[in-house]
Amino acid sequence: MSRKRIAPSLPEADAAPDRSRSQNKRESTAIQELGEALANEALPVLRKMDLPPDLLEAIIECQDMRSREARRRQLQYIGRLMRECDWRGIAERVAAQAGPQRAETARFHRLESLRDALIVAQPNAVAALVPGWSDSLDEIKTLAATARAESAANKPPRASRALFRLLRELDGKAAPEPGTFPDDSSPLSE
Repeated sequence: MSRKRIAPSLPEADAAPDRSRSQNKRESTAIQELGEALANEALPVLRKMDLPPDLLEAIIECQDMRSREARRRQLQYIGRLMRECDWRGIAERVAAQAGPQRAETARFHRLESLRDALIVAQPNAVAALVPGWSDSLDEIKTLAATARAESAANKPPRASRALFRLLRELDGKAAPEPGTFPDDSSPLSE
């Protein structure tokens, strides 16, 4: 008796599958990473995001877990719960929550690089770095020179910290006119 081989059913040439396995895997990984980001958020932030109650409960439980394996399994469970709800909407809320923090971090790094450039710069070049703050130029020059001397003498960076505080205060009061403050196109960003 001969056995008849049955060929697996193949999709027709015209009908393409909706999604590839790679796309499914990328989506699954994105959901998993989103769940991990949610698990690292503070409880008040999570409550503002208007998450489904079962998802919020799972995230709170995950935050309390100390065992690495238990946390991994809980994150997988969170991912499964997120697949059942509008996870793209949740991702948008997380991104919106992170936006102001990113802007503040960028401002902090910009002021740090300005401070470092002021300390390294020659006294006559300081005015070119901060043209919008000419009323505080003498104080900036003094603090930059003191910070340079402290650095050369291996002393604690008190003047450098004071210079950063002054720059942060000046930046918070009134930013210089557009085009005068160092941005990504300035020599400071190199």
